[in-house]
Amino acid sequence: MNFMELHGIHDLDSSDFVQKLKDIFEERKEKNKRYSLRAFARDLNIEASLLSKMFRGQYKLTSKMIIRLGQTLGFSGREISIFLSENRQCDHLRRFSHIDDEVFQVISNWYYFAVLRAFDIQGFDQLIHRVPDMLGVSKCDVETCLSVLKRLGLLEVRDGRLVRSVGQLSTFPCDRTSEANKKVQIEFLEKAIRSIHDVPIENRDNTTITFSIDRKLIPELKEEIARFRKNISYLVANKSLEDTDVYNISIALYPLLLVGA
Repeated sequence: MNFMELHGIHDLDSSDFVQKLKDIFEERKEKNKRYSLRAFARDLNIEASLLSKMFRGQYKLTSKMIIRLGQTLGFSGREISIFLSENRQCDHLRRFSHIDDEVFQVISNWYYFAVLRAFDIQGFDQLIHRVPDMLGVSKCDVETCLSVLKRLGLLEVRDGRLVRSVGQLSTFPCDRTSEANKKVQIEFLEKAIRSIHDVPIENRDNTTITFSIDRKLIPELKEEIARFRKNISYLVANKSLEDTDVYNISIALYPLLLVGA
């Protein structure tokens, strides 16, 4: 077991297209209890062993295979294009590291994540003495932050320089929100509120949407927000020529008025 596994951190490696295949398989099994993986593979015109590897994450889907299977299942050209776009993001998404509740509790302060991302900026390790003023936190808090991040293996000394040793941290996917996660979410939202007063409009974007909705649509909205997060992450990773600042996006979806309650 490596250090990251020991501390509850592991690489995310998932495919929305494979999940779609699993969903279709489960739907068909619901309609026909005798419907098997072998039958699904036959309908897809592929070997059952290959489909099994896909479901276990042991086979990396190519664009050609996505197109072939998508057409077999009757997906529209637009649907296939979306899956192809997501597949091209896979290498980027594998640079994310999932972090579990136990480790998250230890680093559940907003500035821990700000400091981690700041190490993407060229020469940031030479600016450590300025971090308290940059973040508006005490020197003691910054020293503790750096010590904890090094102890957890999230920062390491390489060639005499302090560098980040893992990709972007993520608690997604997760079917619940821990107290530590709630704490950080609140902190970032409070930072977003303060930015309305303190940050020039050209350097921020604080907007909201108010709408009426059928509550059954909430899961689909959450899926769309998850897709948005992936797209934003992919965009900044591939189009940012030189990192100069650390930003945060907080998205809030919540009921204002539960008429149907």
